[in-house]
Amino acid sequence: MKKFYSIILTSFLILSCFSCSEKKKADEPEPVGEPIETVSEQPQFITYNYEDFKNIEVKVNNTDKEPPVTLKCYKFPEYDFGERIPPCMSSEDPMKYMTNKEYYDSLDDEELKKDIYENFMSKVNKPVKGRLISIQYDDDKIYQLVSYDECSREHEWSIFCCDMKTNEVSEVYNYSGIDDNNNFDIYDSKIIDNKLYITSYQNDEKGNAIENELIEINLENGESETLYKSKGYILILEVSNRELLLLENYEKDGEYLVNNYKYDTVEHKLTNFETDMDEKEQLEGVLMGKVFREGEITAYLEKPEGSRKYDLVTKLYRLKTDVSAARIVYADEKKATIITDSEQHILHTYNFEKMEHYITDVWSIADEAVAFGDGIVMSKERTDYAYNVYYFIPEYGLTYTLTESVLHDRLIKDNDTVLFSGVVNTMERHFGIDMVVDSYYDSVYWLEKKEG
Repeated sequence: MKKFYSIILTSFLILSCFSCSEKKKADEPEPVGEPIETVSEQPQFITYNYEDFKNIEVKVNNTDKEPPVTLKCYKFPEYDFGERIPPCMSSEDPMKYMTNKEYYDSLDDEELKKDIYENFMSKVNKPVKGRLISIQYDDDKIYQLVSYDECSREHEWSIFCCDMKTNEVSEVYNYSGIDDNNNFDIYDSKIIDNKLYITSYQNDEKGNAIENELIEINLENGESETLYKSKGYILILEVSNRELLLLENYEKDGEYLVNNYKYDTVEHKLTNFETDMDEKEQLEGVLMGKVFREGEITAYLEKPEGSRKYDLVTKLYRLKTDVSAARIVYADEKKATIITDSEQHILHTYNFEKMEHYITDVWSIADEAVAFGDGIVMSKERTDYAYNVYYFIPEYGLTYTLTESVLHDRLIKDNDTVLFSGVVNTMERHFGIDMVVDSYYDSVYWLEKKEG
């Protein structure tokens, strides 16, 4: 199995609890260690207009032929992560660690406040069963991040490693602590070559983040090293070719600013790179699919002043589209693909070599779309909590069914594959309605390209 696969837990496993304070953005960043090399290239733009392309309507063409990709699946072995008491809930003042405590303190409804308090205090000094909240992949190994903290998940957590060849599971790292100067963002983490890359933040008395750090933890010996320190907020976006793609935002003079970094985990080199995108739009774009990165290419969608239509922009070109609501699926020097964010999902692929524009209504096969190889992986909900997964070739409309009726979390593009995790829901019937009362991962699926 290829390296650097990561999966983030989706809404299947979201809990509604009150605990530790939420981090917020702060002042201008201050790097630590060696000066950061800055790369700033002035691209030679070619401007394309959507009218320059030959429009070709392409229909979804379902085929039972062998797809050009292989879908692999691994079922997790059954394993009991045990129970532990998180230190925040055995401390002298557990209420100090309640999430949204400021909201709790501001409540006027005494009955509601009492219910919240009693529910929270009922967890004090009680063991919590380990819950799998995220999965990471590296070299035929599955790293399972398990939390024993029902409310914040930051004070008691472990990493278990499952060897896919032997099915053996072992705990390789544990963190237990309530140090206000060391709050880990365990959802925002990546594992590469048996090293955990994670962000840690410090809060002031009001819960505002006053410092963020990017930390590397060696899972073999537990040693840690601070790679970068900031007074802003650091977000680990993805892994590409052993590089972490990072986004940092911070506040200066009332404005939120953005920096982009690449950290080479082999050369141990942090590089700042620039884009021409407005900083606030860039931050929002990363979270909403308006920004796409592939190798050295950074693409983003923007609406020029006075226009309702998007332009897709890279350092190589500006593509003026006829689309007003969209997300980027793929972009490089040869082609670009976007999908509309509207009641209908229309896929637009622009081929810059042939100057052709392929247009397909993919509503019947796509709730999600992620580029892979020469095609696009798509997922469509068919029944309650069950999805079909397809592989689609935009130029010809060829649609290969990879799997049917599988409950899974979101599609993830990471390095040289697309993957997703199988999810099992525990259902109970209440008031005549089947309701999800618990969810857990039971498998992982990933794609590989066929040779030849």
